[in-house]
Amino acid sequence: MIKSDVTYEDGNYGTLAVVRSEWNKRIEEDILRKGCTEIEFNSAKGWRGDELPPLDALSDLLGIEILGFNIKSIDSVHVLKQLRSLGISTYCNTPIQFENFPDLEICSLEWRKKSDSLFKCKNLKDIFINKYPYDDLKPLQLLTKLERLALLNSKLKSLDGIENIKNIRRLRIANLRGLTSLDGIENLSKLENLDIDTCRKITHINQLENLENLKEVFINNCNEIESLKPLRYLKKLEKVAFVESTNIVDGDLSPLMDRKPPLTTVAFMERKHYSHNREDFKSN
Repeated sequence: MIKSDVTYEDGNYGTLAVVRSEWNKRIEEDILRKGCTEIEFNSAKGWRGDELPPLDALSDLLGIEILGFNIKSIDSVHVLKQLRSLGISTYCNTPIQFENFPDLEICSLEWRKKSDSLFKCKNLKDIFINKYPYDDLKPLQLLTKLERLALLNSKLKSLDGIENIKNIRRLRIANLRGLTSLDGIENLSKLENLDIDTCRKITHINQLENLENLKEVFINNCNEIESLKPLRYLKKLEKVAFVESTNIVDGDLSPLMDRKPPLTTVAFMERKHYSHNREDFKSN
């Protein structure tokens, strides 16, 4: 079977071209002929190259994904001024001039220096940042349309500033070793999904008790959490997980029991001091 240089699949905005070899003129012509709206350069899927190829002929693209940790430059991305979705997972030092992308809605970024212009993209709805460099969230205060935020492996110490981005529906935070509190999250009245992983200095979730739109709460690998009582009256709650090292100190799992309708998912490590075990939830 002959391996194709490029394959095509459904994307967010139309047809996505996945480059699976070294870039060549034939690939460019084929992508143009098919009217693709998005492109993916991913070394794990066969693309080979130490820099992003010239993209002037594809300047109408709405989305691009770049993944490869040996890439030296991605400067040619700046010709794609109609981008609505941009994903960059590289270790190169190319500064990203986000002012070139006024319509950007989705961004996934391996942080690099001189990327602060990202926080002026006021149409952003979805951000994933690995190694966000700041102590708080004040740099995001202009992103009032933001609905999904994920921050991993960051030096973040406080959620201060999150009160300015009240449209967030999904929040994911992971491996934030300096974060000691969820203060500020109580302002996110539209929040539906909260995923906390390996934030081991957080000790309680009291800030959640009035977030009535919460459907999913995951607090995994977070050491000691005082109590689940703040979840008791969240009527829309569907899924709760507190696995790995997370330990509910008061042992009271009753806030998750006898709910109407019952929770669809409850996942946890059984502990001797817990009021209920996993079997209790199967029959609930």
